[in-house]
Amino acid sequence: MNIFEAYEFVQFIANKEQGGFITVDEFNLSMRIANMEFFNDRYGQPSTHQPGRPVATISYPQTQKVHDDLRTLVTKTSINNGNTLPTDYLHLISLANPRTVTFVDEELFIANTEDSFVLNGLDFATISDPDQFVTNSAAAVEMTYLRSPNVPFLAIFTDINGQFVDANGTPTIDPVYDAANSTEIEFPEQTHNEIVYRAIAHHGINLNDAQLNSYAESKQTQTPGV
Repeated sequence: MNIFEAYEFVQFIANKEQGGFITVDEFNLSMRIANMEFFNDRYGQPSTHQPGRPVATISYPQTQKVHDDLRTLVTKTSINNGNTLPTDYLHLISLANPRTVTFVDEELFIANTEDSFVLNGLDFATISDPDQFVTNSAAAVEMTYLRSPNVPFLAIFTDINGQFVDANGTPTIDPVYDAANSTEIEFPEQTHNEIVYRAIAHHGINLNDAQLNSYAESKQTQTPGV
């Protein structure tokens, strides 16, 4: 679903649950929070770590499902020794130049690059403060990483007074979708319902899965393709 369809769905449920009219600004705020909650859930929450097992119950790339849900965030870039990390960098997946470059902490990097590992032609890399990529590789390194997700944002057409208008500036009763200035949910389609459900909860509407699925089916019947 696109971001306007998500808004219509949230408004549809709010109307059914007598939750009142949800403004576009309120919707954008709840989607910002829900989007990041979804990412944190898939990436891995430290709060779910167990004593002696510092691994989240769900984390990237623990299962194929988690990997698939975050696949749109996998990014590749070329980086050299001394470069600053990309501003959207979140999680390292792999390094190569084209052979594998081993990522280690700063202490091991210093130890490894001062002894026979270098003589054996092995390449290492680390991250030094502040966000500086350091490697003993003479060649550029291809970094594959998870980037931070884009924030969903619904833009609508308004006049200088903030009143609803259409693309031609004609006043309207309901908001009209400005696709060119909106930011869509970038996670795969199969995740959109979950993200929207999380947003709905931030409007004080708490429904169980059966109720949410019933509303989704009802909305799809009314608006095919949503």
